[in-house]
Amino acid sequence: MYPHAVQKKKIVDQYNKSSAYISCFSPLESKPLGGSFPLRIKNVGVVGSVTVASYSGITDHDFTVEGLRQFIRFYED
Repeated sequence: MYPHAVQKKKIVDQYNKSSAYISCFSPLESKPLGGSFPLRIKNVGVVGSVTVASYSGITDHDFTVEGLRQFIRFYED
């Protein structure tokens, strides 16, 4: 696994928030690391995460958001 992906996943696993959200508010995270999100199931909680680590943090974040949106739309229909 790539170091940035591991770092992003650790942030999500620890805080159960997106890596972009945490890196904006946490003095412990010195650089923006978008692209990792917790996966929540209603009435269950966090069951995992999805992480993208290949571009800039903002691009990874946007790519992940769009991928999750398309996944949800596919299964809603």
